[in-house]
Amino acid sequence: MSSRFPLVLVIPLALAGVAACANRVVSYEDGAPTDPAGTVLPGDPDPSDPGGGPDAATKDSGKADSGQHKDGGGDANVPPPPPPPAPWTSLSTAGAPSGRSLHSAVWTGSEMIVWGGFDGASNKSDGAAYAPATNTWRTLPAAGAPSARRGHAAVWTGSKMVIWGGNIGTTPLSDGAIYDLGTNAWSPMSTSGAALGRAYAGVAWTGTEMLVWGGASTSYLASGGAYAPTANTWAPLATANEPVARGLNAPAAFWTGTRLIVWGGQNGAGAVASGGLYDRAANTWDSIATAGAPAGRSAHASVWTGTELIVWGGLNGISLNDGGSYNPATSSWKTLPSASAPSARRFPTAVWTGSQMLVWGGWDQPSYFATGGAFDPATSSWTTLSTSSAPVGRSNHTAVWTGTEMLVWGGYDGASQLSTGSRYKP
Repeated sequence: MSSRFPLVLVIPLALAGVAACANRVVSYEDGAPTDPAGTVLPGDPDPSDPGGGPDAATKDSGKADSGQHKDGGGDANVPPPPPPPAPWTSLSTAGAPSGRSLHSAVWTGSEMIVWGGFDGASNKSDGAAYAPATNTWRTLPAAGAPSARRGHAAVWTGSKMVIWGGNIGTTPLSDGAIYDLGTNAWSPMSTSGAALGRAYAGVAWTGTEMLVWGGASTSYLASGGAYAPTANTWAPLATANEPVARGLNAPAAFWTGTRLIVWGGQNGAGAVASGGLYDRAANTWDSIATAGAPAGRSAHASVWTGTELIVWGGLNGISLNDGGSYNPATSSWKTLPSASAPSARRFPTAVWTGSQMLVWGGWDQPSYFATGGAFDPATSSWTTLSTSSAPVGRSNHTAVWTGTEMLVWGGYDGASQLSTGSRYKP
């Protein structure tokens, strides 16, 4: 046998959910295979009211092996392809926060931090951090944490989580606190010059400041503020030419790299189909084109792709399943296709993967959805998300993108506030 060269076969094994194949190397020597490899304010979304196989290759190898592997006798020794992994995997519930909706969630780069919310009876002032790498939860410290609230703003600065605003009972809040991941401790935010208390505001992180705009107080608001954590100071946003007041379920709000973009929401006149662009350096507002824009809506899903704002679904008297994308550079809208889009719903979540918008969950009387879709701007097309092992349908939940997975947690399923979640890998 020392004079024989080993015969190496490359056998493609299909990976789950994709057409691409990985190569499994099986080496044959001496004929044997070896494998080396509560009270509702204006704009308060009430969660109680509201997706040539291996055998042939082996036989060929028998013919090429000078009779050492005759009649495909080694077929039984070739391991079968592994079952495709389920795209959905449940998060551990050990140490998870109690069930809630209307909470916040941020992604730190290694953990999803969940805080606050409403458990069906009272607002919450606690939270926990989930680490996908270990599938474990750890409880956040209570000392120095903000008071109980729901509908608050939350941003991740790169090292700290800023919590501000929200409401409790009939009281809109204008205070907050900062959680430092490095020290595992809370510190208070200045209230001097702070924006008027509100819940369900549009919020975005610029890299140095948290911008909040709009929202619901004792009325719908058309004002905002900029908070700088390093200096612990507030500054007002310009009001000239700002968009009309809005608040219900928070307007879409994102930092484009140079400007704050806001769109949609609802006020006393109904769903809003307008928005604005705020230049922080110049402290000025510009309007967004309305030609070709989607119908006004609130409770919609939205993402920023790096060049476009995409909005989909939501509520305008009825639940919607249409949307549009807006490009600030060209000041133009494009209509999203309807083919294969998810069914009409309000309160879905959306994350941007870097190439697709993943929409999941939401509600439309009487259904809480455990379904969703992926929209690809490059092809302007939708694909349906797998429902295999998907979590129970829900709304008023949160979703974050880790860089490889979407983490979904909490929400309301029509019967109870949930303390469960799942991770989805496209």
